[in-house]
This record gives sequence, structure tokens and C-alpha cells, in this order.
Amino acid sequence: MCSCYTLPFMKAVLCTSSIINSPNVTKCAHQSQVTPAPSGCEDTATDCAMYESYCFIQPYSRILQRRCKKTCNLCDCEDIDTNCASQMNNCDSEDVRTICQLTCGDCGGCSDNASNCALMSHLCNDARCKKTCNFCALKI
Repeated sequence: MCSCYTLPFMKAVLCTSSIINSPNVTKCAHQSQVTPAPSGCEDTATDCAMYESYCFIQPYSRILQRRCKKTCNLCDCEDIDTNCASQMNNCDSEDVRTICQLTCGDCGGCSDNASNCALMSHLCNDARCKKTCNFCALKI
């Protein structure tokens, strides 16, 4: 059995039994269906350990933080608004990220939201690299 969820960076609804790069990715029959957040602190995917290093890297964190809460150490992260699934395309808004932390993959407080932060650390002027650039104490 597989679950359907919206991948905002792909602008499509996909069905997969894995997290990302699954060989059996197909279009979802019920495109409006979205997987709810787990009720307890558990992983709902079986291969979370393989992707643990992506827990705080966008765009993967949007999927991983929902499907791998235990592996990503995000047991206390949740959405405040019950309509967050419909707000996934608005996660660029700070207001939406505040009330929809889990849906937007914005859990864990200070994190890098780009995969190349370590390579670009000598520049450190990018708000997407909060952790690497030590911007966590600053309001960005």
C-alpha cells in the first residue's frame, strides 16, 4: 500500500511506497488525497534511515519531516493549522511556515534550507544557510 502526498517542488501529486527517487513512483489515483502527519512520534516510511542526512535540506525536508519524524528527531513538531495541506504551495511565506511547520518542512529551528551551504560558507550572506552562517540567533 502506498500513500499520496503533494511535492511542492515538483508541482504534482505522486504516489510512492518510499520517500524519494523510488522506482515505483506513479500518478496518484486520488489526486486530492494528502497523507496526514503521524499521530505519534513514528516514521511512516520504511527507508528513513537512508535519507536522514536530508532531514533539514529543502526541498527534501518537506517530505522527510512528515514521513520520518522519529528519524529526524522531530517528535514535537506539528502543524498548528488544520488546513496546512492546502497551504503547501505557500510555504515561502513566513506566516505559513510558522503555523504549518511540519507541512512546510520547517521543523527543527535553525537549519540550512539549501544543499550547497557548506560549499558556499566563505560567502555566508544567504538566509537559506542559517545554520552554516550562524544566523540562528538573528531574526531573518
